[in-house]
Amino acid sequence: MTTPRGNTAIVSLLVLGAAVSVFFVGMPEAPQLSVTDFLRGCLIVLLVIPALVSLWSHRKIDFFFPPMLFSFIIFVGHVLPLSQFINGEDAFSEIWPYSFQSFRASLDNALLTTVLGVLGFYLGFLLPSYQGPDRASDGILIRPNRLLLIGVLYAFGGLGLFAAGMVLIGGPAALFAGLGDRVRTFAGLNYFFLGPILLLAFGLVWWIHLLQKRRPCDWRFWAYTGGALLVSGLMGSRANTFSVILAGVILYHRLYRRISLPVVITLFTVGAIGLVAFQLYFREYLVLGEIISQERPSSLEQLRSLFARTVGSEFFQIQALTILMDAMPDLISFQNGATYLFLFVAPIPSSIWSAKVQFLPAPVVFTLALWPKRWLDDGTTLPTSLMGEMYLNFGTIGVVLGMIAFGALYKFMYVRARNRYPPAVLGCSLLLANMTHYVRGDFPAATVLFLMVGLPSYIALKWAGKRHTPLD
Repeated sequence: MTTPRGNTAIVSLLVLGAAVSVFFVGMPEAPQLSVTDFLRGCLIVLLVIPALVSLWSHRKIDFFFPPMLFSFIIFVGHVLPLSQFINGEDAFSEIWPYSFQSFRASLDNALLTTVLGVLGFYLGFLLPSYQGPDRASDGILIRPNRLLLIGVLYAFGGLGLFAAGMVLIGGPAALFAGLGDRVRTFAGLNYFFLGPILLLAFGLVWWIHLLQKRRPCDWRFWAYTGGALLVSGLMGSRANTFSVILAGVILYHRLYRRISLPVVITLFTVGAIGLVAFQLYFREYLVLGEIISQERPSSLEQLRSLFARTVGSEFFQIQALTILMDAMPDLISFQNGATYLFLFVAPIPSSIWSAKVQFLPAPVVFTLALWPKRWLDDGTTLPTSLMGEMYLNFGTIGVVLGMIAFGALYKFMYVRARNRYPPAVLGCSLLLANMTHYVRGDFPAATVLFLMVGLPSYIALKWAGKRHTPLD
């Protein structure tokens, strides 16, 4: 939770950053400074603020402090690709070609909107938040007998659903072949393929139990988790696997031992390499029977190029937002909140209510308008990003107000988890773990993922646990 000193630090740095920016623009060399460079500089200054506040207030950087993690994700998706995007050398522009009407003006509008969105998130996080009841640290103890029973129920239920779904689509071969077009492969059968999420949800509850008992190295847990992640990977969804792994890391950070910044950097490096490995095995080898990534002169160059291309094809928020700025309202009309309705109809199977297809999520609206063949032929969509979806619905004012609400949500969850009460820490960890999915994807899909993992985890934790106080 931010302290009064931390709040003062944020406000002071915001004022300082604005003053420096105004002074910089007023210098004699200002005519040589493009609007793009100025906005990029302002954005970088804003993204550095959480790290400075963390150092000032706590003398250390907590990477899992919500503004810190948010700033990192924005940097990777909005700042890092800029140079290559301007030169037309980024992986995104090769995969999703688009003819701009006014590239520079659209890019500058996208950068300005990003700056306003980041300010909105910071403002929302600064707002006062309800802290909830003052519960004792580790206020729930998990009963091993109930934990075992839940594990058996979740494992048999999850694997049973997954096996039934695989039979219905034609067996393992049909599953692997359909990973390239999961929308059509799983159409009407999505609930069967949510089974592996039960395995992951139980793994999180078991992990909390081991952290409470100070036994995080239990080999049985790691064997189970490896199997659960493998089954989850067979669905072809990286978001499920990534969010659960990151939630487990954050739970360790909150309930067991603080993770230092160098260790976090190491973990993210390993995770990025794992992302490339996932892409090669589950998206190429299982689908096509071979790895088709373009060959390079040497294995090191091949790995570097593949790594850069994979990361570049995952974090493209500034490109998507720039295209939206260019295409609206001529090619894409404002949706006025329609894409958010998908959140409410998503749980209804299309086999029961076929009319649900009229409620299109933002990625489908975006792709159908500009790259219709990608959706109609391959079932592929392009995420708009969180701020992109807000702009798609309500314009710039929607981005500002939406990001204020987004920051306030993270402040609410972060404050409630301050006493290390396991259900609150679980909710906060899952929300933080889904921040990447929120920022780079769309709000309904990220919320559905959060609920799919969070609800069974919360139910299992509450049913297996019992309240206690330190005097028990």
